Amino acid sequence: MRSVFKKYLHITSLRRKMILSFSALLISALAILQAANTYQTYTVLEENLSDSVHESLRLGLSNIDYFFEDINNLASGILPETPIQNALTEKIEYNSLETTIKRYSSTRPYIPKVYLVNLDNQILDNSLQGMVVPIINEDTDNGSLNLSDIHDAPYISQHIPVISFAKNIYSLYSGNKKLGRLIIDIDTRVINQVLYDFSLP
Repeated sequence: MRSVFKKYLHITSLRRKMILSFSALLISALAILQAANTYQTYTVLEENLSDSVHESLRLGLSNIDYFFEDINNLASGILPETPIQNALTEKIEYNSLETTIKRYSSTRPYIPKVYLVNLDNQILDNSLQGMVVPIINEDTDNGSLNLSDIHDAPYISQHIPVISFAKNIYSLYSGNKKLGRLIIDIDTRVINQVLYDFSLP
């Protein structure tokens, strides 16, 4: 009777060990499978997130590029105007000059000021008398836009920070001679708003 009982205990113990071993093996396999799935999911998620960030950055920069392109178009359109050319070569007719500038800038609320600067670095705008011309980082002289660092606009009562864009003005009548510069100020709050409206995932 005792031997039968011992045999039964031995079989039960062996069965228990087999069940435990099988369970351990099954749990290990499931854990490995889960780890592989988690890693694969993480990799896919990381790739999707990276693509999403790149696309968001591209869209944000495209929105900012729009303003720069528009400023370049404004400058290219206004430079050949007769009042602009005459203001830098003949006696300035301020009324005609102001009317011409307003025709281009009044439809762009993010541009608080457009003005001319002659070769003596004098501002040709009665409302800006005494103002110092902003320092423009002129890297090239090929007719492209150059820009300044952010600075306060003294002609605005709230001293709103602006970025000044400059484009060289050349004569259309005397061998492409340099006459001065066109300065266009852009309100930095517009760029800030573009950045605030755009969020990374």
